[in-house]
Amino acid sequence: MLEKLTLLCCVLSCCSQNVKLQSEQDSSLYQYWIHSTEEDDIAKKLTTYRPVTYRLPLARGRSGFEIKDSGVLISHPIAPGDGNLTIQEKWSLKGDRFTIEGKDFTYVYKIVSLAKDKLVLKSLSVTRKNS
Repeated sequence: MLEKLTLLCCVLSCCSQNVKLQSEQDSSLYQYWIHSTEEDDIAKKLTTYRPVTYRLPLARGRSGFEIKDSGVLISHPIAPGDGNLTIQEKWSLKGDRFTIEGKDFTYVYKIVSLAKDKLVLKSLSVTRKNS
């Protein structure tokens, strides 16, 4: 597992000028991220996430996801009643391209920045899968 993480960090460091991982950031990606809508830049298609422990302003509901090092992503979209659903999906990383494979859609993002307390993604594409 450590070898996989080290390889991931090397790929990110070599393939992206915007993402530079350091040894203390190696495991930063693998956590529960909450959408920080206040920090988004809609014009640039940038979405900002903070760790679940980060003190965000109160909101009626916030989506998020947990990234597991096994390739599993647990998505937590907003549910009716402002709670969250729990949906298991898959994720992969090639260079700075972060892909989420859901049941009905494939989302591709570029990792713009990654730190232990902030993840910024740029939306590149959303593809609906044929049923």
